[in-house]
Amino acid sequence: MKTLVKNVTIVSDHEKKVSDVLVSDFRFEKIDSVIDVKADVEIDGTGLVMLPGVIDTHVHFREPGYTNKATILSESSAAVAGGVTSFMDMPNTKPGATSLDVLEEKYKLASQSSMANYSFYLGTNGDNIEEIKRMNRNTICGVTDDGLYFKDGALCNRPDLLEKVMKSTDAIVALHCEQEDIIAKTSSVFKFSLRNAITPEKHTMFRSREACFEASKKVVELAKETGARVHLLHLSTMDELALLEDSPLSKNKRITAEICLPHLMFSYNNYKELGYKMKVNPSIKLESDRQKLIAALVTNKIDTIGSDHAPHLLSEKEGGYDEVKSGMPGVGHSLLSLLEKYKKGIISLEQVVNKMCHNPANLFQILERGYIREGYFADFVLVDMNANEVKPSISYACGWSPYEQTTYSTQIKATFVNGVQAYSEGRVQALPAGMRLHFAVEN
Repeated sequence: MKTLVKNVTIVSDHEKKVSDVLVSDFRFEKIDSVIDVKADVEIDGTGLVMLPGVIDTHVHFREPGYTNKATILSESSAAVAGGVTSFMDMPNTKPGATSLDVLEEKYKLASQSSMANYSFYLGTNGDNIEEIKRMNRNTICGVTDDGLYFKDGALCNRPDLLEKVMKSTDAIVALHCEQEDIIAKTSSVFKFSLRNAITPEKHTMFRSREACFEASKKVVELAKETGARVHLLHLSTMDELALLEDSPLSKNKRITAEICLPHLMFSYNNYKELGYKMKVNPSIKLESDRQKLIAALVTNKIDTIGSDHAPHLLSEKEGGYDEVKSGMPGVGHSLLSLLEKYKKGIISLEQVVNKMCHNPANLFQILERGYIREGYFADFVLVDMNANEVKPSISYACGWSPYEQTTYSTQIKATFVNGVQAYSEGRVQALPAGMRLHFAVEN
């Protein structure tokens, strides 16, 4: 099967150029100013922009164990509709993916149903060091505690165990950083004073900026001591930026960080409109934090963008503070949201591609993905950059999104995964197109 895209504007490798692109046998076969061959499918790319497929390194697709909320099929379908061609899923499924046997069961499920390419983190509470040592780093993206709420909270609250994890592997250790004792103390004080008057915006006070900073500081110090490769997940405060290097991503940059869509798009000011739909961990902070995080994204302090896609049923986002689940869906809206920031002059198109495609591929050392290059797997998105008031359909299994009333001035026209058209003009293809991601690392 050969697909030829004619006269399209490619954005990759920090440049823009108009070219023809020939795709064959899952890969980019040829990229040239003019390609004159007979293809099975020919697409006129005039006026369209071709971007590498987005690599979302932070999602919670819920399967197995919580398929009433989402499945790999439903959420990977939403992903490709939004231009995401690869994802890395967190271990807070049921059972929790803290063993290699459970992890391989998730890979088996994905091989049967995923529309996008996939990898799964091995979860850790610090007690499965032998599993971490045995993991094949060529086929597993990394290690994380994200979403695995243990008795002591995230792993940053047990530096003795975290140190063991850091010393056991040279894989990326991706960490949720919130200090549990600070949260407990702050929550106790505020809940007592507020009694029954707790409103959604109090979440920012309960899960405070101090709790985030102190945890991130501890993790960074430990990472420097051990030399571990640590990726700080979902930064939410301007304070944490002081802990990071302002340097381009490279093999020598051992401590990296991401910003996730909720902290990029919302601030404390949005609680009045969205209420508990905005409840996420770590909490969404002030508008000043959001602006500083965006500024750090445009430089080199923040390396990647994730969606932190965490779907819950709408009924689980209603009720009292302690009953409401933390998390929001967003994997299908991340690229569109960043393209709006490009249209407003906040970030360049090359920077969007760098943070969402190139850097995830480079950081995790993903084999032959993340770029539009001859010989690489043909994961790409065709975008109309001059659409008008587009409101994408909500395709998450949970049936809602905080972005559901948002209109966009760009539109995903088609998404290709491994050279297969996985999405086009509002329709997801019927057959899974995703492959297991592989990584160019030495075990």
